[in-house]
Amino acid sequence: MWGENQPTYHYETITCFCEAKMKRESLPLRIGIVLVFVAFSVFVVACNSDDDNTENGDEDTIEQEEFVEEPPVDGDEEALEDEVVDDDVMDQEMASEEEESTEEPEALCHDFHGAYTMTGTCDSDFVSFFNFSCVRQDDDCNLEMSVASAAFTGSANGNDLTIDSVYSMAPTSCTGNWDEANGIVDISCEIPDFIVTCDGEAEPLLPSGDIASYCCDLLGQDCGDGYRCTYVSSGSNTPLVAACLADAGTKQENETCTRGAEGVGYDDCARGFFCGNYSTGDFDSRTCLRPCDAHSDCEAGQGCMSGSVAVPRVGFCVPTCDIFGDGSECDAGTSCTMITSIDRDDTMLLSESFCMTSNSKPVGGTCSYNNDCASGLICSPFNGTCVAVCDDDHPCTVTGQECVSVSGYNYKLCKTVDK
Repeated sequence: MWGENQPTYHYETITCFCEAKMKRESLPLRIGIVLVFVAFSVFVVACNSDDDNTENGDEDTIEQEEFVEEPPVDGDEEALEDEVVDDDVMDQEMASEEEESTEEPEALCHDFHGAYTMTGTCDSDFVSFFNFSCVRQDDDCNLEMSVASAAFTGSANGNDLTIDSVYSMAPTSCTGNWDEANGIVDISCEIPDFIVTCDGEAEPLLPSGDIASYCCDLLGQDCGDGYRCTYVSSGSNTPLVAACLADAGTKQENETCTRGAEGVGYDDCARGFFCGNYSTGDFDSRTCLRPCDAHSDCEAGQGCMSGSVAVPRVGFCVPTCDIFGDGSECDAGTSCTMITSIDRDDTMLLSESFCMTSNSKPVGGTCSYNNDCASGLICSPFNGTCVAVCDDDHPCTVTGQECVSVSGYNYKLCKTVDK
């Protein structure tokens, strides 16, 4: 397109030149020259006309005309319709592929994570089926199951699970299956050493109220922001269970804490501590205790003591003592007695001596727990009275008693023997 500063052509000069040439050429040549001149003149006039239109503001018209699509000629309508249909199909296929790419992959196993109330029977009167359990599960379908007296590891595949005991009174293996119709886990366990089989079912315990979820990690504190992992009650005659509660406390380790009317776990300890009375010297007084998984988690002079029956089972750091000593290592109101300890370097739960809040009953006193008794004594599993702990270097001092081993105990105790 021509601009405003293009040169101006002088038609007079061109005309004279043509006339002079026509005098010397033949008629055909003259006619050809005339036609060329006429064509050139029409071209110049058309160009000037375009310039005028541009100067009058017709740029928009020109630009619009450049983008106007020509209407399809006969036979092209069908081609255009085919192209539209093909585009629609392609769009649908692309959308379907995107939808498939964003869909979650199918789970390799059922999600067994959570707390369960359990019922069942065993084919021996000396063995009882578990009454409660906690199951933790990772993204690779690996499982950890905790019950009051044992812990298991294993894996899940589809709706099935297989677990073996890590520590327990005797090696135990279990298999289970998620019954989707009834919303329970059918479970069967074998204890080869005792030739015992147990069968039962596990029903999920659903969180409610202030509890966000069950079976969290007291050591790792894996609850979300604003929550802390602590033990709470799971019901009557069942273990305490780890749960995520609102993180409202500020009290630190060994500081006196207060438990609310809601019960265990509802206290003012900060995240990472548990409010308990294990070694305070007064059953009505509590302090914030540090959870532990091994003796090495605790300060010098402390050990990892398994307190209340709870799942998943962890311990708390409390002072240690010498069971054959005079009890002077322990503070007033506490006694040196044998309590189950937790040390993950071992595969069995062992009893060790700790300073525990005590009722300090003497030999022969009626008891229900070891810490009902005075230092150096435990509650006999035979008759529910306080008896002395013994070994080859520390024989029984009560007439008529002998130092005996007890199945499931890693220490000996004095027992009255009928002659």
